[in-house]
Amino acid sequence: ESALAANPQLALARMWYGLLLAGMGRFEPAEAQSRKGAELEPLWFMQFQIWGNICQHQGNFSRAAELLARAAALRSELYVSNLGSRVTVEYRLGHTESAVNLARQVRANFDVRPRGSADPQAIYVLLKTGHAAEAEDYARQVMARLAPQSHLRGYVLVALGRIEEAWPYLSDMPTQELLKIARDPMFEPVRRDPRFSALAATLRIPRELLSSQ
Repeated sequence: ESALAANPQLALARMWYGLLLAGMGRFEPAEAQSRKGAELEPLWFMQFQIWGNICQHQGNFSRAAELLARAAALRSELYVSNLGSRVTVEYRLGHTESAVNLARQVRANFDVRPRGSADPQAIYVLLKTGHAAEAEDYARQVMARLAPQSHLRGYVLVALGRIEEAWPYLSDMPTQELLKIARDPMFEPVRRDPRFSALAATLRIPRELLSSQ
């Protein structure tokens, strides 16, 4: 807020402020910040990526699909995190074939970084669309290169539905994953677990974010 007060034309501040508001469950003002940021920097792919993610976690998947496609079009090099987001959004829209194709693109570009949580998202969709053997093989490939205590191990295990095995990793989830834990349907079994209240307190997930669903 101080940065925007000093320079209302600072698109970078608009982007991060929008993401912060979304993390507090305040999706309408978050979108307003993203919209303004996109007006200020209409060719900056990350502005549209973050805006798309905000709409995704708000549950506005049609709008998210448009924005994430725009982000991809603005970047000359592949951004795997964008692919991962689009996997989830296409699946939520019921576009199964597109979601599976995107999930396979994530895996096909296995050595491209940064990856964010694209691999668990792709594994989840492959599993949910009837490609269990492919999902399990992919998960083994991902786990083989993750550090023993990586939070992404928990994410992969959640994607596979192995919640009990995932639980020890969940308390180490970084701040940027809290929106997913609080909102993503993949984490619904985690949120239904009696231990989730304690986990939410440990991770400091705002109550407003959980109650805004």
